[in-house]
Amino acid sequence: MAEIVVVGAGVIGLTTALTLEERGHSVRVVGAATGAAITSSVAGAIWFPFWAEPRERVSRWAGVSRRWLTDVAGAESRAGVDVLRMLELDDQNQTPWWGEELEDLSLIAAADVGEGARDWNGARYGWRFTAPRVDPRHHLPWLESRLARPIERKRVASLGEALAIEHGPPSVVVNCTGLGSRSLLRDGEIRPLFGQVVVATPDGFDSGLAMADERDPKAVFYVIPRRDEVIIGGCTAEWTGTIADGVLPEADPALTEVILARAARYGVVPRRILRVVAGLRPYRSTVRVERDAADPRIIHNYGHGGSGYTIARGCAEEVAGMIERGA
Repeated sequence: MAEIVVVGAGVIGLTTALTLEERGHSVRVVGAATGAAITSSVAGAIWFPFWAEPRERVSRWAGVSRRWLTDVAGAESRAGVDVLRMLELDDQNQTPWWGEELEDLSLIAAADVGEGARDWNGARYGWRFTAPRVDPRHHLPWLESRLARPIERKRVASLGEALAIEHGPPSVVVNCTGLGSRSLLRDGEIRPLFGQVVVATPDGFDSGLAMADERDPKAVFYVIPRRDEVIIGGCTAEWTGTIADGVLPEADPALTEVILARAARYGVVPRRILRVVAGLRPYRSTVRVERDAADPRIIHNYGHGGSGYTIARGCAEEVAGMIERGA
């Protein structure tokens, strides 16, 4: 079996490391930042393909991840995964690209729902399906606890450095550095997309129902219940500020008011706000899951946009297959 170093300790890196260990490989995770200091810690983290391309590969990865997360929800309560009912609002009645393989996807029309659709903000239809929801506060520590070795807190200046890492060079390095690949690889295709959410008490919310509306990409809305709180979002905007490992962007109070005003149009009015958090999604024109053309010892797995938790396991299994096939 291969000796592998995974660079990056977000949900992509940890899921990749766990998947590889389950296949019998020896894995070490090296990360410049971990825990609450990374974007994975502030994600809404419900299964839903969002801001990730190409669609065909994303759909396949998402299907693998959905099945895996559903299994985890049934087997490991401490993993922080629960399966919720999801309602995605739409103006079209054509099956969305992300729903083609969902066995439980069904369509309801606002006209048929009647008064119950008063909080749909004018949407004509709603797509219903089940979706695993992940709570990063529990899931990231759970992933880490499943690994044979603790995360090594270290910043690598290059993937060549990772290949020459002490205690014996690995046979494979998997790059899961997300936005870090902008500087690590000089990859100009990856760019940060700012996101912000309001975290509130769960009073008055259906703990088993999540709702989302992305009809307007500049004014996305979602409400995602967790076991002891609810996430209200959100936004997707280009980020022009600085980026530093282990430092999340500050939340914008004016944007908080915009999010709450938008939520009110869907009948969502939180009783008490617990906190407001922000992060930077690592968006790339195409998610990069491939061997490095210049050095086949390196496999890239980054650029997952707003779909990190949604496609993490699918991407990890593809990486594992590449290593095992030598592809």
